[in-house]
Amino acid sequence: MRVLWLYREFYPRLPRHTHKGYPPEWDRVRILAHNHGNCSWSGVYYLQIDPGSERERHPTLGAINGVTRFYGPYLDWLGGAYVDLSNAYLQDSYFDVVPQEGKLVIFPAFLKHQAMPYEGRKDRVILSFNIQVHGERGDRALDFSFA
Repeated sequence: MRVLWLYREFYPRLPRHTHKGYPPEWDRVRILAHNHGNCSWSGVYYLQIDPGSERERHPTLGAINGVTRFYGPYLDWLGGAYVDLSNAYLQDSYFDVVPQEGKLVIFPAFLKHQAMPYEGRKDRVILSFNIQVHGERGDRALDFSFA
């Protein structure tokens, strides 16, 4: 199992969900970039997806077929900014993680991300999760407890 810690790797540099059992129009739902509130860490474990060589041959999606895209904290600062040498480092504002069966990705919950569209022979099946870290006596930093 490979683990990719995006927090360290990111700073230097409309998904399709199937809703089995729900109305067919729900299969066209695309989730835009989002983050996960009220938790410290989030993760994605890829259970099933077509191999990269097959996904990349898709005539329209190509290399982004099924990748998970993470956006840097500077993305919101760009908002129509003039591009010149002083802000060029902000322009590469995303990092794509290529999915592979058995890969585990753990990232800070505040990091905006989205699953890019996927079309393949196999269904894309992932296990996603959020983590809250608590001490024995609760979270004293904000003077409240989940216990």
